[in-house]
Amino acid sequence: MAIKNAILDISDETLQFLCGSGSINGPGQLIRILFDIGRLLHIERFILYRIVNTTEAEILLLFSSEGTEEKEYVGQVVKISENPNLENTVNTNTISQYPVEGIGIDMAVPVGRNGLIV
Repeated sequence: MAIKNAILDISDETLQFLCGSGSINGPGQLIRILFDIGRLLHIERFILYRIVNTTEAEILLLFSSEGTEEKEYVGQVVKISENPNLENTVNTNTISQYPVEGIGIDMAVPVGRNGLIV
């Protein structure tokens, strides 16, 4: 797994929310923590979304396995309705998972109540 486009475009307010415990002191450290979680859990693809409005989410961060061709990119705004997991998580504010043929399990996890979803 390698970090691709590891730019975390996140507001100071949201970062402060995530850093509330004092254990995360900036975007670089947050990127490393998310990357380590992905590596430890053998996650092939890891996307951090920010909910923009009721129909769209913006990609803030993207990790993927080496050699993986990505059609998504940091800064891209995607339609929530085109991703069943994202849509379910946005609507219920709970963890959602769906099997994806040939890939495995696709999972969406809300990060607090601040409009971020992994």
